[in-house]
Amino acid sequence: MKTSMKTSVIWSGISNHSIEHCLIEENQDGNLISSTIIGTYQKQIYKVDYCIQTDKYWNTLSVKLKADIDLALWDIELQKHGYNWMLNDKLIAALDGVADVDISLTPFTNTLPIKRIAFKEQNPAIIEVVYFDVLGHNILPVKQIYTQVSSDEYIYQNLATSFSAHITTDPQGLVKSYPKLFKMTIKNIQSVD
Repeated sequence: MKTSMKTSVIWSGISNHSIEHCLIEENQDGNLISSTIIGTYQKQIYKVDYCIQTDKYWNTLSVKLKADIDLALWDIELQKHGYNWMLNDKLIAALDGVADVDISLTPFTNTLPIKRIAFKEQNPAIIEVVYFDVLGHNILPVKQIYTQVSSDEYIYQNLATSFSAHITTDPQGLVKSYPKLFKMTIKNIQSVD
């Protein structure tokens, strides 16, 4: 009998004045994450729905994202095939070998490398992600560094912009606090047989 776990999380976006409801379904075969974000930024009203499928080791397999930003629609499907990525059924060579995805407007995607990498405290892990700049309607590869400071604290750095943040996670690797950007407001867990 397979047991799965469902986690429901709500994050508040601080600078983007947003609210996100995220459902994470974990089982022995992999993980399915589905989420809805609504918010405003610089007078733009947006709604974003995303769905991420991973294997049981938290390697990203696919991402579906639908965004409505001031009535401008953006519909993306990204699928991994070995070391290659297909974007809306087209091979994108610039993304070859990229391991993770990072979606702006959500702290969830920080969980992907945190769950996937076997961190050693104070040893930086350099990764490359497929970065979804949702408000800018852009997708590009970006290098990032994660450094585990303690069992529930990480320093995140974006190498292209020199942005860094000290994020705090819960025992599941979900972001509790991302200063000036996101805060977990509630979380519920349910085991399902």
